[in-house]
Parts: sequence; C-alpha cells; structure tokens
Amino acid sequence: MANDNKMAGLVHSMPSPVGHPPRFKTPKALWDKFVEYCDWIDGNPWQEKTASNVLDSIGAGEEQKQKNALRQNVVVTQRAYTLYGFCAYAGIHYKWADFRKNYIDKTGFPPVIEQIENVICAQQVDGAMINKFNSNLVARLNGFADKQWMELTGRGGDDFKWPKLTDADIKYLKDVNGL
Repeated sequence: MANDNKMAGLVHSMPSPVGHPPRFKTPKALWDKFVEYCDWIDGNPWQEKTASNVLDSIGAGEEQKQKNALRQNVVVTQRAYTLYGFCAYAGIHYKWADFRKNYIDKTGFPPVIEQIENVICAQQVDGAMINKFNSNLVARLNGFADKQWMELTGRGGDDFKWPKLTDADIKYLKDVNGL
C-alpha cells in the first residue's frame, strides 16, 4: 500500500481550488513553479510498505530457540512528472490544454510551455525505457502510437476511383443497414 503521508504532502502543498486560479505574470514565474514541482516529485517518491512475520533462530545448539519477529520492507518508487500533477501542484484549475491555449500567445511563454512539455515527456520516456514506468501508459499520455498506413489503389496500381452514389443508392444502403 502506498504511503498515505506522502500523498497528503502533495495535497497540502497544492493551492486551494477555491477562488481564482493563479495568474503567471512572467514566464520565469511559470518556470520557477515547474522547477519547484519537479523538486517536490523527486524528493517525495512513492513508498510501498509491507510487513511479514518470520521466525528467527536465537542461540546455538540445544539452547537454540525460535522467536517470532516482524519484518518491515519499504520499496521506494520514483514518481513520474505529469501535466496533470503539475496543474494540481501549481493551482491550475483547468486542463493543461486550456492553460496552454490561454498563455501560448503571451510574450515569452511559448518556449517555457514547450520546455515544460518536453521535460515531462523526456522524464516519462526515460522512465519507461528503464522499466520504471508503464511504457503503454507513457505512449498514450504522449501521443505515441505504432501506425500502419494502408494505401488503396485500383487495378494495376492506378488511383482508386470511389463510386458515385446516387440518392437512391444511399436510401437503399440505409434501408439494408437499418438506419
């Protein structure tokens, strides 16, 4: 189970959703908030704690006894940078796409916005490449896809000629398909 205290830390570090969202007056203010978010993510990895009962042997020879002991293991897992997480951390109360649309035309903001997106994408892809993050999820979040293009050609490689449908043909197809 993930450490609830670490998640609570993220929630407490976020601005309240009540009131106006923050207005970034300068590109530097946006970048500084992003760096602060990255530092928080790096400094607060997920922690999964597990416990198990084990029997430990105490003593030697005939005096050896077994003692029941509790062992606790902690697995520390790196968090991924995400646009969703950054929006929550920075108090941006709407989707990144909307934030981007509102700021992309403001002087100095386009390179900062693009750099934030690049840093997040790079950290996610790097994490997926070393099997720290789910590669399928990273591919979806970043719009990566294996695409196969099929080209439709007519006989002999000529351009395919789409048939012209009359209104009667369209009515017939609607009737046949129950539309």
